[in-house]
Amino acid sequence: MPFVAGNHLGIANALHVLALTRRHHALASGYAREDARLRSALRQPPARLAPDDALRSPEDALAGALPTLGDQAWFATRWAAGESEGMAAHAARLAEEANALPHGGLLPADATVLTLVSPALGRAPVSIASPWCAVASPRAPAIALVLSAVAAGLAPALPPLDLEPREAALLQAMLAASAIHIALATDEALDPWLPTIAATWLPAPSDVGIFMATIHRIARQALDQPPGEVDRIASGLAVRRISRLQRAVRRGFFSPRGFDLEAWVRARL
Repeated sequence: MPFVAGNHLGIANALHVLALTRRHHALASGYAREDARLRSALRQPPARLAPDDALRSPEDALAGALPTLGDQAWFATRWAAGESEGMAAHAARLAEEANALPHGGLLPADATVLTLVSPALGRAPVSIASPWCAVASPRAPAIALVLSAVAAGLAPALPPLDLEPREAALLQAMLAASAIHIALATDEALDPWLPTIAATWLPAPSDVGIFMATIHRIARQALDQPPGEVDRIASGLAVRRISRLQRAVRRGFFSPRGFDLEAWVRARL
């Protein structure tokens, strides 16, 4: 069972501080507002925090970049008031569900993925492979957790890519889906996952234009796909069309130029 539920006060506090001090695509956009509401309800003063250069992303927190964190007294109050117990219960459920899903042997059999849950996370989980650790929101589906972990294992093998963090995360998640599709060796094996993939990584209607521009930039910077195919995939994914997502996953649309995804998968089976 590669996924093992955990609870880590330091990482949770770091994610809390990160969500209050930085804008990052993987963080919950409403976290700071909800935290302010809780402070007000308990007659606590507003947060007074400055960004820390050692803590720029959720990956930094998972990797142990835990500087002297601010807001410790307030976060300890949250933690003791039920957040610790609640997040541990969500992590246990998520790990159990993830362990029931196939990953095609693409996660190492001799390692475990420490699985954490934090309300500071947005729709998509974040994972790292050194050490193996993942964090997700309480509402994240297990399918997204498995894809995130496979993507973390895949990322070090990719060629250097001139992409923004949001773009790289999207490419790696879609590529992980293609890798699992190859490993499971049947066209239909991943089809039940597609609606969840769409809900986790594809855009809301208000973000369609930005998302299409993102796909076109990823294609220019990292892919070797004909313009017509890029247009088809971009326009379909932007409106969460499952048939286009299926096409992108089955054909390995997001495989970067110069990278042999099938060889990477075969080396792990």
